Amino acid sequence: MEHTTSVTPLALSLTIVMGLLLLVLQRKYAPIPLIIVACYVTLDQKIYVGLIGFTMLRIMLIFGFIRVLMKDEHRDIGISQLDKLVIAWVISSVLFYTILHGNYQAFNYKMGLAYDAFGIYFLSRFLIIDYGDAIDLYKSISLLIVPLAVLMIIEAITNRNMFSIFGGIPLVGEIRNGYVRCQGSFSHPILAGTFGATLMPVFIGLWFQKDSGPRYAVIGFIAATVITVSSHSSGPLMAYLIGIIGMIMWRFRSRMRTVRWGIVLFLLFSHLFMKAPVWYLIARLSDLIGGGGWHRSELIDQTVNRFSEWWLYGTKYTAHWMVAPNPTNPDMIDITNWFAAQAINGGIVTLMFFLSILVICYKIIGTNELYLDDQDISNNIIIWSLGVSVTVHVTSFISVSYFDQLVFFWYLLIAIISLLQNKYSHRQDNYSNIDDPEVCWYQ
Repeated sequence: MEHTTSVTPLALSLTIVMGLLLLVLQRKYAPIPLIIVACYVTLDQKIYVGLIGFTMLRIMLIFGFIRVLMKDEHRDIGISQLDKLVIAWVISSVLFYTILHGNYQAFNYKMGLAYDAFGIYFLSRFLIIDYGDAIDLYKSISLLIVPLAVLMIIEAITNRNMFSIFGGIPLVGEIRNGYVRCQGSFSHPILAGTFGATLMPVFIGLWFQKDSGPRYAVIGFIAATVITVSSHSSGPLMAYLIGIIGMIMWRFRSRMRTVRWGIVLFLLFSHLFMKAPVWYLIARLSDLIGGGGWHRSELIDQTVNRFSEWWLYGTKYTAHWMVAPNPTNPDMIDITNWFAAQAINGGIVTLMFFLSILVICYKIIGTNELYLDDQDISNNIIIWSLGVSVTVHVTSFISVSYFDQLVFFWYLLIAIISLLQNKYSHRQDNYSNIDDPEVCWYQ
């Protein structure tokens, strides 16, 4: 079998050191080397074995599962409803994409993504075993992203990206309206900005933790804000704003049913009385703040109107939908929407499993609010902030299809939420009783 490589000595050395640390650190600290590699090593760094490309993060997952097996840390975590949905979604993604394209290359590509999803999600489930571990991890993340924020400030000032030494990242960034669109170690400025925006709500939640919580909160909030703003991308900035609003709504959590129905009615009447469908509000908002809002609105419109083309197992030809060429595939348009990507690459079944994951995440958050033993406000707010972080991700799904190391932090978040489901599952038989409007906006 042919062996090739495209990894730099620096990236490989850092990965090996982090992998060894992953093997020997205490369980609660074991995710930290994973976070370091996810934040600071670009995904262009790969070691190829035949047709299979192992990014440095994938190599870290190998170290992680060796550790889990050696220390027998995979037992007694329980299998939650969310775990089952993640498994079903990944299997569906691989199955229908392979049927759609009908070749080994498609299967190999999707199996790589399946490895990432299963590896990150379940390794996080094995290593983060209680509520305190999750809080400590986010405290660590608040410190670990500070150098990334500093490097992105340098990038904004000099228009030189230090991560270009790893390859796959341009030395000179894109300029928009006179500002550098910083991307740090990520493959695109939108992904970098989204990374900061989705972490921000949890850092606000840390403010209400006792002892050292506020210190970590301030550090993390500033770093996440710098990362988001320096990306100069409208999608992450909008998601960041949604995160701020979501945290403010904690004050009005007992009235969230009214707020929720108000939003539904607003969207319904807008759809009825606008000349265009309601999703073209994205385009109108883009006219105010900039960005590619019309493209995103049109993509949603085409996906809805061309349901018959993709519903069974997706479609491999969308070039006739709109003028938005995909630079790597002339048969496809640029799919800047992760919901649309689920449909186009996997049909209605894959899309429904993906939506079900989001629904269950919100239900778990609401159920934990309802059955929380400790009535200390700090625990309630940190759980609320996890739900707000999900909402920021959902907002971002409308403007970007996730790839790159950003998926690591999405799978990490839902793994932590799954932990919460197992923690309180013994307190209730099902989710049928979480419609109490006085409890939580996620219900």
